[in-house]
Amino acid sequence: MTHLGAVLALLFNAGVSHPMAFVSRDTVDELERVSESMSGIRASRQGGDAESVVSIGGGDSGSWTLTFGPGLPVILRRRITAALVALSLVPGREGTALHRNIFGGNVDGAVYLDWLRSRVSRLRLGDCPSVADACALGEGELTIPADAVGSWLGYKSVDIWLMFVHEARHLDGWLHQSCVEELAPIPGDSLSPHVAGICDLAPDGPFGAEVVMARNLESFCSNCEWNGDVRRALNRAESRIGSREARLALSEDFRQ
Repeated sequence: MTHLGAVLALLFNAGVSHPMAFVSRDTVDELERVSESMSGIRASRQGGDAESVVSIGGGDSGSWTLTFGPGLPVILRRRITAALVALSLVPGREGTALHRNIFGGNVDGAVYLDWLRSRVSRLRLGDCPSVADACALGEGELTIPADAVGSWLGYKSVDIWLMFVHEARHLDGWLHQSCVEELAPIPGDSLSPHVAGICDLAPDGPFGAEVVMARNLESFCSNCEWNGDVRRALNRAESRIGSREARLALSEDFRQ
């Protein structure tokens, strides 16, 4: 199989139904280069304990170098790498005000990679202080618990993108709150109904950033075929916005 063919197979395995829909610029060389990096992942993990590095990019600030710590299964490294390659190829044309405020630009793969590159540099296998599929415990580092690996392997690409964005927002200093009661319906609120539990009280926290990214991808990613993946992820994130002000701010962001 050619390098390009190998990467396209990985994109399909990562849940990208139509990976070439993301190719909006000269990307064949990039796909082949990252395929070589993923071949390196396979070769470096024969013993099951080695660290590996991939380089994805590049945006205006260059490529994004991501280190996988010891113990992360090869199949998960490949799945995450393939999803992030797909993210780097997302074409766009517009973005809402909140999207530009959080990510520094409109919907575009290069914008997302530049944003993540400045925040996340390493993934490791380890423990999180609470039940979660990931946590941000150290500077530039995301932790995946061993018992969450199965969940990650079931993620679609958009789930992986939003998980990275969510945890990167924690690295920016944002924390969750506890919403013990469900909010009553609010006039002008276009989000999915609120669910009691952990929540964000601001429109640009970890869950809010997920909502903003997912809504913008759904609306402005040209030539993307989501098969309902973005809407499912969006409903989950929207249900965790727990203040009237934040829900109305997010709703208004898409009416402008």
